[in-house]
Amino acid sequence: MATVDGAPVPQIAGFTPVRLGDVESELAARADKADAEGKAASRACALNLLVYVEDAVETQPVSDLIEAIAGAHPMRVVQMMMDRRTPETDVRAWIRLDCGDNGAARVLCSEHIVLESNPDSAARLVSAANALLGADLPVALWWRGGSPFLSRLFKGLVPLADKIVIDSKRFCDGPAALDTLHRLNGLRDGRAALADMNWHRIATWRATLSACFDDPAVLALLPELDRSEIDFSLGKEGAASAPSARSLLLAGWIVSRLPTIAGHGDIAGKQSPWATRGSIVGLTLRASASKAGVSVTWENAKEGIRATAFDRDGSPLRRWQFSPDPEGEADLLYRCVDSIAGDRLLDAALEVG
Repeated sequence: MATVDGAPVPQIAGFTPVRLGDVESELAARADKADAEGKAASRACALNLLVYVEDAVETQPVSDLIEAIAGAHPMRVVQMMMDRRTPETDVRAWIRLDCGDNGAARVLCSEHIVLESNPDSAARLVSAANALLGADLPVALWWRGGSPFLSRLFKGLVPLADKIVIDSKRFCDGPAALDTLHRLNGLRDGRAALADMNWHRIATWRATLSACFDDPAVLALLPELDRSEIDFSLGKEGAASAPSARSLLLAGWIVSRLPTIAGHGDIAGKQSPWATRGSIVGLTLRASASKAGVSVTWENAKEGIRATAFDRDGSPLRRWQFSPDPEGEADLLYRCVDSIAGDRLLDAALEVG
């Protein structure tokens, strides 16, 4: 147990506890001391990242995955958590400076600050986080927790954000998750962009289906395709489940691109010995007046994703094979914060989903 001003403060691996009022000066002092093979350290940042961590034990893992993308996105990270044991009048602070060698004359450093308050002191935590934001830089708010609508902290942080990053997989990963996304759309009221990690988990499926129609012969079949079928994994156990958030997002995207399919789709759960629960494992577009269609399947983790287009007689027209995108949390976060702009395809999928 470390101490700050004589008061005991919990230790966080890799971080140094400091007084809240000393955060800036301590970071500056650490940058002055940072030295990577004689190169000067630069605290230049391109983004403010506000992070809410629901469980304090995840502080270190979250810090590590942020560090994994900091080389491409030097950031000032303000990570927030709450603990009933923290006095209501206090906001505790810890700091960490991560510097990576990019081969240039100066080493880019990302600044990571952890703040902790009592759950009844959300306003104090918002005020402290706001004061530590880098001036004139965009702000992304990564809410790494469950549904935020009963959280006073979330309501206080939203006005600070240019982009809200969530993972609808954490919102029960079903129809309730989509409802939460719709409510978030209304809450941001166009002021902040919205990014969903779950949306990026289905990026391969969207890209794969789109790539199939790059073939002129397959594209010619598109006006006839008026039915869709989406299969999602029920895991090894195969217990029945409502449609996963990923399957609902994919269905919304398909309808936003092909409005004639609205009301003519089916989503079904399939037992899978290898695919994690909720993952997409199959997608088919078919015609009701012929045997034309496009079928995309993810048969196993090793062989990747295979697609086949069928002509009007049901004969294979063309085949493809694709590799799925990485789905590690660091990869997903990178895609969410790579641009502060909104995602028009996600917005369109939510409008019809």
